[in-house]
Amino acid sequence: VQMDNTTVDVNKFHVSMGGNPLDLTLNLRNPITDPFTNGKLNAVIDLASMSDVIQLEDTELKGLIRANLDWMGKVSTIENQQYEDFKAGGQLSVSDLYYSSPDIPKAFILNSANMSFTPQSINLSSFDAVIGKSDIRLSGRVFNYIPFVLKDKTLEGELRFSSNLIDLNEFMSTEETPQEDISEADTIPMEVIEVPGNIDFRLISSINKLLYDNLEMEQFNGVIYIKDK
Repeated sequence: VQMDNTTVDVNKFHVSMGGNPLDLTLNLRNPITDPFTNGKLNAVIDLASMSDVIQLEDTELKGLIRANLDWMGKVSTIENQQYEDFKAGGQLSVSDLYYSSPDIPKAFILNSANMSFTPQSINLSSFDAVIGKSDIRLSGRVFNYIPFVLKDKTLEGELRFSSNLIDLNEFMSTEETPQEDISEADTIPMEVIEVPGNIDFRLISSINKLLYDNLEMEQFNGVIYIKDK
């Protein structure tokens, strides 16, 4: 296969954006049949300082992202579950992230999130966020991420979601739609939003209190599956 003879070789890549350093090395061979990849990524990004580089109109974004990733091996070793033959490790953390935009009804605040990487999985040890009155906590693991990225294989995961309060009313629009806009909307055909076929997720949920319109539900627990489109 001619495309399979492609080689990507980046011995050193360094960029500083708004004083934020990002360093990358990458080697990729046989991208079609059995990708071999070898790389390192180190970055420290202060999002508040990025406003001088990337202009975001009416948007406030701040927070700190730290990444230290290192990987090497063939994708076939992961597919054959020969994890000892593939090196993949590192940490990714986000702290004090704040995002406010006219596109979202309430500011999104991510107090902290921590992920670690192994050849088998991405381990989400903590995710603590707030949107308006609603609090969100996540933990769990995502499997098969390397074949997913390099060979479009199925991404699998099991996450635990918990919250003391989810107030859905904060995300419901209270503005009335003008009559002429309603008539125009009726002529637009609805489309099905297709879930990707290579996603297999299980979300185990536990919500102490859920507010929706005039309903107040307690101990709202269950499992959400995302699979087979």
